[in-house]
Amino acid sequence: MSSPNPGAPPAPGGASSPVTRRKPWILFALEDALLDTRAGRVAVIHLLSGATEADVARFEATGEFDEPWILARAIGPWVRAGRPLPLPTGGWRVVVNHCGGDPGDLVRRADALWDLRGWKAEAPRVDAARLHALAEVAHLGVVTRRDRGGLARAEEVLGYHFEAATTFDEGLRPDADVLTRHATTGHFIGVTAEDRATAEEARFVFHDASRGLAALVDRMIKKLAPIEPLSPEAVAIAAEAAAENAAIDARAAAGRPGARRAAAGP
Repeated sequence: MSSPNPGAPPAPGGASSPVTRRKPWILFALEDALLDTRAGRVAVIHLLSGATEADVARFEATGEFDEPWILARAIGPWVRAGRPLPLPTGGWRVVVNHCGGDPGDLVRRADALWDLRGWKAEAPRVDAARLHALAEVAHLGVVTRRDRGGLARAEEVLGYHFEAATTFDEGLRPDADVLTRHATTGHFIGVTAEDRATAEEARFVFHDASRGLAALVDRMIKKLAPIEPLSPEAVAIAAEAAAENAAIDARAAAGRPGARRAAAGP
């Protein structure tokens, strides 16, 4: 006869095997969640213009330079002119006209420098050891705006190769399919409003990494790790595990019209 409450923790005197959850999917936004991409951009801008990180921050603070290589075009003449203040406002053309010495379109040079050195300057926001530890208790995937080559470089910087990935070639956020192609439900770790919207569209649980990715990963490892039964912690976590499994089953049963589905994993 089956138990009237199959999700309940084991009773005293029962089996002594650890309490475990089914392995969930945890997907990461690569840009700015897993990697500090700004560090790589600043490195390229420095090579193009001689600007320091503080110089770049001053230009970024104006809100007029969304494209890094356009910022590089403006900041170079400003640096060579002796960094005049107040900073001319009104966009890159105003800065170049004020300072003189327009270097022209820098996109091709910037892209070449990125391929040569920029990507190596990107900084991981979590160490490889934590990612490997998390992979012991969850399936890990990544979503990126880069192509497969760019992802491979990022994985080299991170020191970790992901079980699954959605790249630029296959889809872009906020399309829910970038998540649901790997699992019917799970967790999505990001930092932007777009990341949150993607998670909501896919019915994934969103986790904001902007307050510290390493600490977030540590909490998830602890939450998902098997524990010895019968302790007070085991009782509480087993009940939580049962509730999570029930929620996963309910979401999978509800489905999402138009979404592509894949097995959520064992």
